[in-house]
Amino acid sequence: MRSKPIKRVALQRTIALLLFLIVAYILFFKIIPKKLYFLNVTGFVLVLTIGFYFIIYGWLSSIFFTKTERKHKNNLLANANIGKIVPAKDNLQSDKQDKMDVLIERDNYRKEFMGNVSHELKTPLFTVQGYLLTLADGAIEDKSVRKNYINRALKGVDRLMEIVEDLNTISKLEEGNLVLKKEKWNIVSLLKVVMSGLELKAKKRDIILQFDKTYPLPIFVVIDKKRIQQVCVNLIENAIKYNKNGGVVEVGIRRLEDKIIVQVKDEGEGIPDENLPRIFERFYRIDTARARSQGGSGLGLTIVKHILEAHNEKITVASEPKKGTTFSFTLTPKLY
Repeated sequence: MRSKPIKRVALQRTIALLLFLIVAYILFFKIIPKKLYFLNVTGFVLVLTIGFYFIIYGWLSSIFFTKTERKHKNNLLANANIGKIVPAKDNLQSDKQDKMDVLIERDNYRKEFMGNVSHELKTPLFTVQGYLLTLADGAIEDKSVRKNYINRALKGVDRLMEIVEDLNTISKLEEGNLVLKKEKWNIVSLLKVVMSGLELKAKKRDIILQFDKTYPLPIFVVIDKKRIQQVCVNLIENAIKYNKNGGVVEVGIRRLEDKIIVQVKDEGEGIPDENLPRIFERFYRIDTARARSQGGSGLGLTIVKHILEAHNEKITVASEPKKGTTFSFTLTPKLY
């Protein structure tokens, strides 16, 4: 059982981070004179960012390698059990090949995952570093520049926080440690709240958010409201990001046998057929340059899929080039 080492590593990293922050705070806000306020803030943010990166990166690495090692062990046990029903001669050859396939798959997944994590963390880190080094080289003396650069550096820190928070959410979902608080909620009113919160973002690109029809009566479902709201925000926000300027994002609710179907449709470029099977993978982006310019951690759809699976629900996607994409997910209705 490897859960105790994971928790111990996480606790050690957390304590180290807290001690690191305390020392940095004392240095920049107690020892350095207060008249050098902007230098204090700049130095503190830089130290915080670098320390944050190495501690969290190490924590994620520890969790990842432990999980893949456990998965590898389970796969080998499963392969061994299956092999018992075949002749001994074939069993030996098959077992060797199965072990080799598992090792290759594990190694490829490890390389891809760690490469993606490293890249996603380094991008905002280098952004923060660039602005802070410019300030340290003398730009901090220019009042018109320093506030702007500090704000941009803080945006980079926010992006780091977003990536780590999303990775933490996925880790909890995969480990089954995220407790869902399922209650009766009106999905119509929840969608209205989400659409209202994203209205300003849509208006910036002249995009219209609308329901496909009027829903005068409430439609009750059994959900964890916070998590399903997160699903709706991710899907509608993506529909805004990848829509055409002046397009429409249409939200619909349908009843299908014993399920409620929620649909989010955009009028964007669509997703090529060859990319559809991979869009729920971590960090997978169809148009990498455009996706990063739009912001986000690259983990939104992965989180959506895991949240719905935790509810024992499903999500599907249909897309047509130049016409748009429709995401559909199921929910369980409250029957009484």
